[in-house]
Amino acid sequence: MLRSYIATLILILFPFIVFGQGRNATWCFGDSAGIKFTSGGVVGITSVLQSQEACASIADTSGNLIFYAGSIGGSNIFHANLYDNMNLQLINGDSIISTSSATQGLLILPFFNNINKFSLYSIGFIPTVFPHYSLFSTTVDMSMGNGMVTLKNQIIDTAVWYNEKMIAIKHGNGRDWWLINHEQNSDQFIIRLIQNNIIINSYYQHIGSNLGSSDGAGQMTINPEGNKLALVGQAGTINVFDFDRCTGLLSNFINMSDSLLPGFDRYYGSSISSQNLLYYSTWDSIWQIDLNVPNPFQSKHLVYADQNGNVCMGQHQLGLDGKIYIANMLFCGGPTNINDSLNTHLTVINMPDVSGIGCNVLPYFQLIGGGRTYLGLPNMPNYELGPMVGSPCDTLTSIHSIHENKKGFEIIPNPVISDFAVSISGIADAENHFELRIFNSKGQLVFKDRKYKVGDKINCTMFSSGLYAITLTKNGQQWFNKFIKL
Repeated sequence: MLRSYIATLILILFPFIVFGQGRNATWCFGDSAGIKFTSGGVVGITSVLQSQEACASIADTSGNLIFYAGSIGGSNIFHANLYDNMNLQLINGDSIISTSSATQGLLILPFFNNINKFSLYSIGFIPTVFPHYSLFSTTVDMSMGNGMVTLKNQIIDTAVWYNEKMIAIKHGNGRDWWLINHEQNSDQFIIRLIQNNIIINSYYQHIGSNLGSSDGAGQMTINPEGNKLALVGQAGTINVFDFDRCTGLLSNFINMSDSLLPGFDRYYGSSISSQNLLYYSTWDSIWQIDLNVPNPFQSKHLVYADQNGNVCMGQHQLGLDGKIYIANMLFCGGPTNINDSLNTHLTVINMPDVSGIGCNVLPYFQLIGGGRTYLGLPNMPNYELGPMVGSPCDTLTSIHSIHENKKGFEIIPNPVISDFAVSISGIADAENHFELRIFNSKGQLVFKDRKYKVGDKINCTMFSSGLYAITLTKNGQQWFNKFIKL
């Protein structure tokens, strides 16, 4: 009853609360297709894409399209192009290494300190050089003409065989980004901390199911709050984790996979509502699981079964109106030239915070602009997710932004075996005392020394293994921060 009330209230207040947050407001996808969220409702727009799956778009804070990315079909399905809000190609905006058939093969992230600059991350391969999926970045400057690619196809990693899953989550400081990929034929996540197109750290975490070739396709998703991550795969895999926006670590793995499903009826699209209801779809059905209960899989509901054998359900995307939108692809086997009511509309989960069939699935409901939907919708993070106010990583943001020019703060050794000491170079009063504090990955203060002297050793044998944040404070002002691993 409470969830139903909340969902109804959101719908009533919708025109008043969402349209100031606009980077997610304009979507370009499929064959020439698109939609835009406005104060008057959702309207169709057109693009020049012919991308079966991988695509991305970003708007300004008022909801106006800036640029988008995706394949234009034909012989270019293994590359992506970039286009502005007039559907004109950006200068040098062609031949981005990508592939149209990668589930989440493209992703756009804005720079923090320059409103005109963006990074495009792409999953793709060069058959004669990198025969498996690898990760690349491209830099876009929209202050130049109608937009210009200034760095193209920069290699991030070709050593790991990537699968088709890629998402980004705002760091707990509300500024930086965690870029998350997954390795093929492995249980390994690749997690990178990114600041203005610079990779600060890379983490490799083994957790969850081993994702084989069938599971490489299928959507990875995050809840609006940024602390729940789920992924699905076509071998019947469903994995759910908690995500720590401060440390970038995944935990509390729940395996809800079902390998007994028929091959044609396994999982591809997924999404999480604002009340942590997980939705995932096979080609012809939509299921719901409540992630709030102790045994989520026991809450599994079939909320929609499609009776039309000519359509496959594709990717999910949470809209600014709180509804979940799902792509529909005619005939399932690939792009088609046929337009009808099935592939010129998106399926909508109208009230996704309501348990069971009360979520109100509306099949083939939202009219798009342009041509047809395929399997893909634009791969969009929650651009408007704010900082975790009062958390250690929120505090660390202010430390870093104020004192990032003060180099030479080191933890020795790091990773820590039994103890560590702080080393600071280039600070005249380094010999004086600081207050040293240690926070665990949950943001809890676990140690404090109010008169710490640089060079003194701190014994860590009483701490469990994991990531910790170290802060130094002097005269009420916080000077430095560092993460350590035990």
